[in-house]
Amino acid sequence: MDPYLIYLLAVNAVAFLAFTIDFLLYMFADRELEDHHLLSLFAVAGGGVGMLLAFLLWDRRVVKDNVAWRFIAVLGIIVWALVTLCVYGVVRLDVRALLAPLDLALLAPVGIYVLTISAITFCVFVYDKWQAEHGGWRVREFVLLTLSLLGGAIGGLLAMHLVRHKTCVYYFS
Repeated sequence: MDPYLIYLLAVNAVAFLAFTIDFLLYMFADRELEDHHLLSLFAVAGGGVGMLLAFLLWDRRVVKDNVAWRFIAVLGIIVWALVTLCVYGVVRLDVRALLAPLDLALLAPVGIYVLTISAITFCVFVYDKWQAEHGGWRVREFVLLTLSLLGGAIGGLLAMHLVRHKTCVYYFS
C-alpha cells in the first residue's frame, strides 16, 4: 500500500479517536481534553475526515461552542484534497509557471473579489463588536467564520485587531 495513503488513514484514525475521547470526556466526566489547540493540529496534519466523522457520529448539533471545529475540519479536508490531487498527479503543479510574471489583468477580478469580501467581513466584525458592546442582536459565529472562509480573512483579522473583537476566542485568534 502507498505510504502516503497509509499516513492519511493513520492520521484520520488517530483524529477520530482523539475527538471521540474528547466527546466522551465531555459527556460522561463533564470535562474536556486540556488543550484544544493540539486537537486543531489534526486538520493541519491531514485528519480532517476523521474529525468530521467523529462530529457526525457523536455530536450532530452545530452550536456556537463547536462550529469552529467543523470549519477547521472542512478547511483541512479542502487543503489535503488539493495536496492529494497533486501527489497522485491528477493536478500538475508547475512551480516555474506559478512564479513566472503574472498578468495583472487576469488577477484584477480576483483582487477585486478579495478586497470586496474583506471589506464586507471587516464591516460585519465591527458591527458585531458594536452589537456586543450595546447589548444588541449578535451576528452568528457561523456567519463570521463563513465570510472569512470565503476570502474575507484579511478583513476579519484587521477588524479583530483594530476593534479588539474575538481576540480571546481561541478558534478566531
